Amino acid sequence: EYCSYTNAELITEAIEKHDIRTKTDEAYLHPFSFYDEATELKDGKCSSIAFRIGNNDAKFTWKDGAYYGSYYVTDMKDNDGTPYGVANVIVLYLKGITYPDHYRCDMDLSDGTGILASNGTYQEITWTKGEGRDMIKLLDKNGKPIKINKGKSYIALCRLSNADRTEITE
Repeated sequence: EYCSYTNAELITEAIEKHDIRTKTDEAYLHPFSFYDEATELKDGKCSSIAFRIGNNDAKFTWKDGAYYGSYYVTDMKDNDGTPYGVANVIVLYLKGITYPDHYRCDMDLSDGTGILASNGTYQEITWTKGEGRDMIKLLDKNGKPIKINKGKSYIALCRLSNADRTEITE
């Protein structure tokens, strides 16, 4: 529902047409803090986490040191067909998602709650973003910054109304 696809030629055309900045601001280079070594999270075991994105279900299962995902019963795979595994599954619940027209989806990215699954464990989190170009900050339930495990991360933006459909299996 929130996926878009393009190619290098169209991206280059858009950059030139809209005079888009192509240099990264140094402040954006390190949005997350990482543990030095693989670390278990504090709220419990998590052999799988299932959640709803829009009208479809996603599920990530812990296997061989990574979470492997499926979206609407189709396994997630890299371009070469290899199953796609991630170190961190970050589910962020959004207070508001609206569709002002057929081509746009507006999301309230100011703050919210969520779940972080990593290393076969999980933790309930809060998060904040603030305005336009501000970075998302991941926090514990008390509002203190948290670290995540090193590796690929999958970030899901889900409606708060679907939070009760999230299932964590020990």
